[in-house]
Formats: sequence, structure tokens, C-alpha cells
Amino acid sequence: MAIIRPPDQAFEITAGKPGTGTSGVRDVLRDGALGILFQARLGEEGKRQVVFVTVPDARAQTAVVQLLQTKNLSLDRVRFRTVPRLQVPQGPGDGPATLEVERQISPYAFTFRFVLNADLNTWLAQGALRCQLVAQVLDPRAREVVGGWPPAGPDSNPQFCGSNRDALDVPWRGQWDGRRSDGKAAPAGTYEVRVGLRVTLRGGRIIWLLAPPQMISLP
Repeated sequence: MAIIRPPDQAFEITAGKPGTGTSGVRDVLRDGALGILFQARLGEEGKRQVVFVTVPDARAQTAVVQLLQTKNLSLDRVRFRTVPRLQVPQGPGDGPATLEVERQISPYAFTFRFVLNADLNTWLAQGALRCQLVAQVLDPRAREVVGGWPPAGPDSNPQFCGSNRDALDVPWRGQWDGRRSDGKAAPAGTYEVRVGLRVTLRGGRIIWLLAPPQMISLP
């Protein structure tokens, strides 16, 4: 006789005491809550359910902690992991690229779109596999990164470079919404934008095609 078994399903244990456990934390920590940059997932640690929260820096972690505290939620089941943003190297890199910065104004915020073009012919011939647009917005006053692309960790948003010449004319696009990792608007001032294409070759070697830095202003 055949036995029919339904597929396994994940479930979450709800704590009997309000403010403890993981369900309340999960309800509050929806990715992008209040514009904070983080990713939250449910996991286990020593047979206890915990919420693993990945953040790009200490500023984002502080914002998540404050958010949970305002909801009277315990941090006992929260585990933070810091995965810094990718950094665009300085210098000429391994090849040139051109960058256009498009500024868009909405009733609520400023958004900057980055459009990068680069010739990949040489690198496709050498086995280019993955291409990733990386952008950094730096505050020269504080010498810190306040924004960029991709918004998540180093492994987010990689793409195939393309296997034929017809794929090479497609520009690489990213954006920045004018906010820091804690979701707050960046202060008014002038910022430096560094953008490059991070190319992973067959065998694991990484090369950068870099555009000259540009300056943008926030009123």
C-alpha cells in the first residue's frame, strides 16, 4: 500500500509571554522597515529559534535595535551579522567605463540613478562570468559611505555578463534614494559618487572597470 505524505512545512513557535520569542520580532522586522537596510530570517541556535539580522554597518544595527525597543521587544532572540557593502577601488582599475548620474525629484525624496557603460569584449574573451554594478556615495566631510548600490550585501544582484556581443550594449543600472543605512535622509551637502563594474572571470579572478568619480549635491 502506498503511503502519501505531504511535504514538510516550516512553522514558528509563538512565545506565551508578550515581548519574547521570535514572532513579534518577525512582525516588526520586515525588510526595509522605515527604510532601514537589513535582511531578517528565522533560524536556530542551540535548538532555540532566533532571528538573524544582516546589516551593512553599525548605523543600521543601531536603527534596528531602536526600532525593536520602541515596540518593547526583547533582543534575546536577535542575532546581528555585519556584511559591509562592496567598496569601489580607487585608481584606474583594469579598464575604463562611463557613468551618467540622473537626478530625479519626488515630493518626498531625491533619487539618483546610476547608468554605467563599459566595453566587455576583452573580458568576455577571457571568460567573464558575472558582472555587478557597484556604486558608493561618500560624504567627504565625515569620510564615510552613506549610500550606494547594491543596497544589500556583496552577493546581491550579480548578473551574467553576457555570452555574445549583442548583450554588451545594455547599460548597468543602480540607484540611491538619498538615505543612509538607518533610513534617515542624508544631510545636505556635496557627495562623491564612485561607480564601477565588478567582473568575475572564470577561475575566480575579479577585475574592475571604473568610471571617473562624480559629485552630486543634496539641498
